[in-house]
Amino acid sequence: MTQLKCNRWAVYQRGFEVASQGEDAIFTALSELQKLPGKSLDYPASIFPVLYDYLAKKYRGNSDYSPFRDLMRRHMLRTWPLGIGNEIFGDPVLKRSLHSVRTAALETGVDQRRLRKMLVTAGLIHETESDGRSA
Repeated sequence: MTQLKCNRWAVYQRGFEVASQGEDAIFTALSELQKLPGKSLDYPASIFPVLYDYLAKKYRGNSDYSPFRDLMRRHMLRTWPLGIGNEIFGDPVLKRSLHSVRTAALETGVDQRRLRKMLVTAGLIHETESDGRSA
């Protein structure tokens, strides 16, 4: 139990250190967390499951969390291929900010495998990048 408390304190301390440096530092930290190894995930709630759940449900009506919820929303719109029909924290996405190979293929009608090859050849994506991630 002591080890858990110590680790939790270290996580909170690191979060404070990042947050005290401002929005750019927070955006950078969130982007770094998204790059951690693991399975390919298509939605932000998959990367930040507990945080997303708290901001979307548990603290949705709590205005104290509104600034961070807004910051997370802006981060997700900048880094995830979300479009009309998707939601962030229960609010609809009104405009697409970013495409993935998958979403661009669906929107353009170009075969996903062909579009991937074109994007890799043009140097716009890396060949190992997931089709569900941004392009």
